[in-house]
Amino acid sequence: MHCAYAEDLKTHPDYRAAKLRGDAEAAHRLIENLAAEATLDKIADSILREETHVVSPAKDEHFSNNALAPTYAVWLAAQLDLHFHGDIYLADRRKRDLSNGWERLVNPSTFYGRVPENSDFIVADDVCTVGGTIADMISFLELNGGRVVCATALAASGGSDVPLAISDATRVGLEREYGGALDAFLREGLGHGIECLTEREARLFLGKGPSLDRVRDALARAADASDDREGQADRGREA
Repeated sequence: MHCAYAEDLKTHPDYRAAKLRGDAEAAHRLIENLAAEATLDKIADSILREETHVVSPAKDEHFSNNALAPTYAVWLAAQLDLHFHGDIYLADRRKRDLSNGWERLVNPSTFYGRVPENSDFIVADDVCTVGGTIADMISFLELNGGRVVCATALAASGGSDVPLAISDATRVGLEREYGGALDAFLREGLGHGIECLTEREARLFLGKGPSLDRVRDALARAADASDDREGQADRGREA
């Protein structure tokens, strides 16, 4: 991470133009202003070989109002003398409350596009909240023959680095609280077990057990809210 979301990124004078109006020049000014040299050094240390590509999970094949993520990926590739790979696209257009971790869980991001064989990747996003979108792109890249060596975002809450993989302590906490019931429930409902949760996703489940009823309720309410939001968007498009 380079900076704090609320204090630095969201208050920057170029943020709205870059995030909401697709202004790549505003995005570039913002990145130049907020990028931290120490973070750039950490990313550079992750590079293992020349054939490394920088990709962005916010790239849209048709049109996107958010220029921050793709501009950050292009900027990062230029800074590190790497390849920007722009042939991978975010497929889902479903409306969801991106501040709601439960809605993110029931609506994972999906991707499509060409993954160069035998290549390393750096995933570059604009904001990391629970880490789900980045984790979904890592999954797509690695299932299609790539290897992700680093993930980075411009901003996160508090400005500190965000752990992606579930920690041993959180895993133990979930097993203590639910036994094996949560893992079985997730595999049936989401298609993966707790080992595929990010650390921040996994923390959503702590304090909900030992009964799974509160988990089922939270996920069901998130799915309903997402369906309602999508229905409103469809009606708006028809109008």
